[in-house]
Amino acid sequence: MRGSRLFCRLLSSKAPLLSTRAPPPHLAQLRPPLVFTSRQPSYPRAERTGRSVRDHAFFSKRLTWILRHGALELGLRIRPDGFVRASDLKNHPRFEYLGSLEFDEMFFKDLTRYTLLEEANVLWIRSNGHHTIKNVGVKSSRILTSQDLPEAVYPLTDAEWRTVEHHGIQRSHEDGFIHLVKPGPGEDFARGRGSVFDLCIYLNVPKMLSEGMRLFLSGTGTKTRVLTDGDENYVIPPRMFKRVVRVRVERENLLAE
Repeated sequence: MRGSRLFCRLLSSKAPLLSTRAPPPHLAQLRPPLVFTSRQPSYPRAERTGRSVRDHAFFSKRLTWILRHGALELGLRIRPDGFVRASDLKNHPRFEYLGSLEFDEMFFKDLTRYTLLEEANVLWIRSNGHHTIKNVGVKSSRILTSQDLPEAVYPLTDAEWRTVEHHGIQRSHEDGFIHLVKPGPGEDFARGRGSVFDLCIYLNVPKMLSEGMRLFLSGTGTKTRVLTDGDENYVIPPRMFKRVVRVRVERENLLAE
């Protein structure tokens, strides 16, 4: 019970967090929840079948499903490495049937299938199981310094630039992330991919990191991708643009009649 009480304080107070794997002895204030755009909340199946919604197995199954499969569908912000803010889950309509203290007790009762992480006084949780959400997985690694990612590029067309120039780079509607490219050593990136797009935006990676934007490497080998969820509005604003380069394509006839 003592651990449960400490965890309750974790989600509702203002002192800094000291641990990510056990309830911290001090209080912490989490960042406010996002404004969700999910569909109207449905009542838990347990309420319709007569099963107790206070049953921990029911709670755990719902939490696991959200973290592994349903976060984007429910309007929750999930990182490429699978972490979701604990406060966002607590305030989501899918858990409105629980009071604040009940949620905290259920949440902390058994964390063997989850990983907790504290960053900047924000508590995050991730399921250790397989994720089915596109481009989300526990194998994604976060980029912490510009030495890990000296340069990132966003390719786009002339038509896209007319909007991006003023409003920034928006996230993909397919998976909720912004997809960037990591040029290889000595690679003439623009020339090599010129047939696909017209422009390359080179991003100021140190500035992005200093302002709290999260960047991740996902995949391996030639399939490695750079993913970010942008700022709090899911955008990379124009002030993060380092330079914009027009791609010039040289064409050579290799076969002609």
